[in-house]
Amino acid sequence: MPDLGHPLPPRDAVPTGEALRALPLVSPPRSAWPALAKGLPPPPATRWQRYLPHSLAAAAALALALLLPVPGTPPGTATGGNEAALAADAGLPRLMAESARLERLIAAAGEDPLQPAETLLLGLALEDAIAEIDAELAESPSGPAVDALWRQRVELLAEYAELELARRRSAEAGGPFDTALVSLY
Repeated sequence: MPDLGHPLPPRDAVPTGEALRALPLVSPPRSAWPALAKGLPPPPATRWQRYLPHSLAAAAALALALLLPVPGTPPGTATGGNEAALAADAGLPRLMAESARLERLIAAAGEDPLQPAETLLLGLALEDAIAEIDAELAESPSGPAVDALWRQRVELLAEYAELELARRRSAEAGGPFDTALVSLY
């Protein structure tokens, strides 16, 4: 049954597709996009673009802080490397300066609140051992006992700093952190 609401096209009419193809292609004299683009707001920066300058500045500041010598440290003192060897032949002022440097290094490297549980437990165990040494130092022992306690403190801080730096390097590389190897070391 034919649709009474729409009349049938005449028999001599051109099909719609052919009629549309027969229309001339009209293009504007110039593109309107440059004028429209000037009025649009700039595209929002990606997360990477927003935080990259701040991240680079923080990394540069951290690198500079780690490379600068500790105030009061005599020139020629090793600022990196084997802290245990430095502690073995160091006097009390050098041990105290090395302890302060390692504490700053740990504070700078360990600001990440998200870390593996094993790493956190190893760090807490080292902090407890350091706290015990601090309690013994607070009792103000005398003589060679003080030097021995400060050497132990520097050695524990060096281990803790190695743990934090290894965790941080592993996190920056995007790989897993194997605490079994660190705990055996």
